[in-house]
Amino acid sequence: MSSRVGTTSGGPLTLVDVMGCFSTHDSVPPLAVHRRQSRDVLEEMSEQLSVVTGLLKTREYFGVLRRSKASVCPFGWGEITWRDFEAFLRGIAVVKPDMGHVETWPDYFLPGDTYLPYCWDASNLAEVLSGALGEPDELEQIVRRGARVLDVA
Repeated sequence: MSSRVGTTSGGPLTLVDVMGCFSTHDSVPPLAVHRRQSRDVLEEMSEQLSVVTGLLKTREYFGVLRRSKASVCPFGWGEITWRDFEAFLRGIAVVKPDMGHVETWPDYFLPGDTYLPYCWDASNLAEVLSGALGEPDELEQIVRRGARVLDVA
């Protein structure tokens, strides 16, 4: 079931501040807690920002993603998810729990450089999103550096 919060009702070109379309994995308690914490913050922020949450059909998902400034990408069955690369490739800011414990090659996850980290319990997610969206030039630089790591910029 789709639970859209703060969806935009303008036309297809309406920008979305933050996309957070992910399941809560209710059957896996540790994942469920982590993902619910992230979703709850997004739902609270929907009064100030254009936020889309919930599960969407594929076409709608990519339509919203294309119009988003930032995508919240919580952990899934592992720390790295498809959502991370969907955002990097589409030129959208990746907002993700701190990845300091993970090594990748190339190093995709440089905090504040290629992605925006937040605490695993989402306690600072609202602050991270508000700060990033309040600095559009810096946000654009983070997006460009993230795309450059994938050689798409």
